[in-house]
Amino acid sequence: MAITINDTPIGGTTFTPAFNPVEYCVSSTNTAQTNFKYIADLYYAGATSPIRYVQGADPNNGYCRFDFSSVLKSFALNSAPTTSGSTFQHASNSYNNFTVKFGEQYGASSAIVNYVDLATASNTVWNASLEQNEYWGTTNPTTQYLLAVGSTSKFLTSIPRDTSLKIGTAEMHYLYFLQSASTAYNCVIKTFDSTGSLIQSVIFGTTFNSTQKMQYVGVGTHNFANLTGAELRFSASVGLPVISAATTYYTAQIFNSGSQAISEAMTFYLDSSECAWETPYRLCWLNKQGGYDFFTFYWNSKKQTTYVKSDMMRKSWEWSGTSAVYNSYQRGKIQNNTIATDKITINSGWITEEQSTWLEQLVASPDVFLVDNTNNLTAIVVKTPSYDFKTLEMDTLFNLSIEVELSYNRYRQQA
Repeated sequence: MAITINDTPIGGTTFTPAFNPVEYCVSSTNTAQTNFKYIADLYYAGATSPIRYVQGADPNNGYCRFDFSSVLKSFALNSAPTTSGSTFQHASNSYNNFTVKFGEQYGASSAIVNYVDLATASNTVWNASLEQNEYWGTTNPTTQYLLAVGSTSKFLTSIPRDTSLKIGTAEMHYLYFLQSASTAYNCVIKTFDSTGSLIQSVIFGTTFNSTQKMQYVGVGTHNFANLTGAELRFSASVGLPVISAATTYYTAQIFNSGSQAISEAMTFYLDSSECAWETPYRLCWLNKQGGYDFFTFYWNSKKQTTYVKSDMMRKSWEWSGTSAVYNSYQRGKIQNNTIATDKITINSGWITEEQSTWLEQLVASPDVFLVDNTNNLTAIVVKTPSYDFKTLEMDTLFNLSIEVELSYNRYRQQA
């Protein structure tokens, strides 16, 4: 009996996106046996028993291909940044470890025998859905998102890496990442003035935990305001606060304990364009890489409430002793159920072509939040049904207007 694992998921051998195919290809030396079939026992974290797959061999080559994504994607959920903390957080819901044990069965119809656990493979899925050209066109596309020595490992976001990455003076922002490093690591924040001169470096860290494979770190101006100096391995060349009056922009990057860069450096430009006469709406949403992105809509917004009303008729009189008395203030038709739905139409202001491409993920996202002025999250639904991609060649100047709806209804009293 010999089972060979010929192919592992294209997404990667240590991490693979849950919403792309999670495929393994196996072969056996026993395919000529009577009633031969392949067995795959899927063990995922939290399961009390495996899920068994039984499939026949391909009639052309005897191989078999198993895709486990339909099951595993149900166990790689969302880890929205519901805390306004400044340090590293564990995105515990966003990934799931799994093991597959391959085997085979064959024999006479009256005595088929299962031969299990002949070859084993382990991996981790995380809550991502990569584009086809990114997934199929690259060997192990997950590698680009896995923290490693060097400065090219990407955070889990498609946000434009240019001067359009702006942040207000009191806004939270998080960067999500995958990790399998062997040492503790630090977040390094460097602030710069308008001439590009370094003002200071601020460092805070986290202990290494090999089981916390997906994490996020607070790198927004609001997150910095919560730093106290008591954080693990905290140091600041000038001191708190992180952002000073002279700060024009800052970078955020992950380093290992040996002061080696293990991620790209993200640059944030302070934005003082918040209009006092407008209400800004900052949105947070699940992106295709499994992290959460942020963007603030500053321009003219409009609120609207729609109502669904139910009514019924009843007698419009009351007893006065033994007589029926009709009064003008008494209702015949009564409103017995009123459901209010709150909607907001928000406008981005002028955006770049790169931002226009990136913000399509907001409109498509299944998990979107409104960030209030205290940086708490309120669940919303984007109601805009389509998205027009804009280009400078065709549109010159453009913005994004979308309609969002609170994810809950309001109910009024009965009459």
